[in-house]
Amino acid sequence: MSSSQYERELKNILEGEIKILDKITKTCTALEKDNYFKIKNKPFAVIRAAGSMGVDLVATRGNISFLTEVKTSVEETLHFSSISGKLQNKLKK
Repeated sequence: MSSSQYERELKNILEGEIKILDKITKTCTALEKDNYFKIKNKPFAVIRAAGSMGVDLVATRGNISFLTEVKTSVEETLHFSSISGKLQNKLKK
């Protein structure tokens, strides 16, 4: 799956989209599913951010806001140190 597909999926989860929540919780236990569906009670307003400023999604709800950058890799685990410190430096900015 490409990073833009992950962005869209995360956006839909944070917005409490029933169709996506049903899709991603098919193999979850009843408790896990209930926890995912709690987002319906108080969803986030989410905007996909365009450009290359290191932010893919902006989510806000009440007095909570956060910026998210979505990364994908062919590797099983993505380590922030895997690119000669470039990502750590970016994170500090």
